[in-house]
Amino acid sequence: MTVRNKPATRRVALLMEAGRHYERGIMRGIAAYAGLHERWQFIRRIPYVSGGGAIALEHLRHWKPDGMVVREGAEAGPLLDMGVPAVFSPYSDPVEGVSNILVDDAAVGRRAAEHLLQCGPRHFAFCGMDELFFFSRRRRDGFRAALEEAGYPCAVYAPPAPGEHLDWSRDLPALSDWLRAQPTPCGVLACNDDFALFVLEAVKTVGRSVPDEFAVLGVGNDAAVCELTMTPLSSVTLNTEGGGYEAAKHLDLLMRGRRRSPRSIVIAPGEVLARRSTDRLDYEDEVVAHAVRYIHDHAYRPLHVDEVVRAVPLSRRALYTRFQRLTGRTIYACIREVRMDRFAKYLLESDLTIAEIAAALEFPEDSNVARMFKNCKGMTPRAYRRRYRRPRAGSAPGS
Repeated sequence: MTVRNKPATRRVALLMEAGRHYERGIMRGIAAYAGLHERWQFIRRIPYVSGGGAIALEHLRHWKPDGMVVREGAEAGPLLDMGVPAVFSPYSDPVEGVSNILVDDAAVGRRAAEHLLQCGPRHFAFCGMDELFFFSRRRRDGFRAALEEAGYPCAVYAPPAPGEHLDWSRDLPALSDWLRAQPTPCGVLACNDDFALFVLEAVKTVGRSVPDEFAVLGVGNDAAVCELTMTPLSSVTLNTEGGGYEAAKHLDLLMRGRRRSPRSIVIAPGEVLARRSTDRLDYEDEVVAHAVRYIHDHAYRPLHVDEVVRAVPLSRRALYTRFQRLTGRTIYACIREVRMDRFAKYLLESDLTIAEIAAALEFPEDSNVARMFKNCKGMTPRAYRRRYRRPRAGSAPGS
């Protein structure tokens, strides 16, 4: 009888905090891969060892890890000198010469713009960190580019203390004064959920309302932030679990000794999880506002442009002109986007097949709904579900 050797245990150092939503998502993805593919033994963040940097590094060397996943790139030098396969998830610019976990921040900004444009404000703003924080810079640029394509300018808040993290006592007065000067109604993207919480506080400080005067959107969908505010916060979701899973898969190849050049593991934005902070479909033109609300209210079934026209007291030509001027898109494009948003919600929150979702939303049997979805979302329904749905217990992300 042939006795099979058990697979070797992999010793993996996770040099990242567990106190933040982003890191926890990556760690869940790593755990999902490890549970399905290998016997991995983890050691958590070494710098908590009494004595700090040098002692912590010595403990890590003594443990002799086979691989590492590291949250910050500032300490890359001594870690890379160990000659151990590593994947970095940097706060600042990517670490040269190694694989990095990166968010597609430009796509995050564009996704945020799509959502806020549907909310109906005439003015837009971005609130974030300074140029040193590359994730904030790239989200700003993607947001601004999408708005400019739709015909809208974007105001940008510049922090008074470049290079530093938020300090409420120092920065709240500056942000409050800046928001007070902005025209309303205004759609605001904050660079992350923490900054969005700061924006909500500043709006309250100047006596303005959310979402009627300021529709505020964050990034990351940290429930501990988004659901515990006076006005629950809408947020762009990030597929961090999928990113962690892919990072672990790549690290596994490195630890097995296969030749692999450095690569970027890209975390794509998911849908916007809408809460009260952007719950407005209010346009200055009440006729257009009624048309948009009608589309949202009837998106569960087939909806034609003529039906929307009949629902408002305007001629077809007049509604076309005013609708496109205020929303940045045609009536047909709005119907398609809202219908596909409903379709995407089913993909992420149910186990229904593509055909069953199409039937639930009353798409005709001869319609090529997969092609329509791809034209709107940039990928097929199956690819969308694989990329964005959170992993279930005992399964790989997207399965």
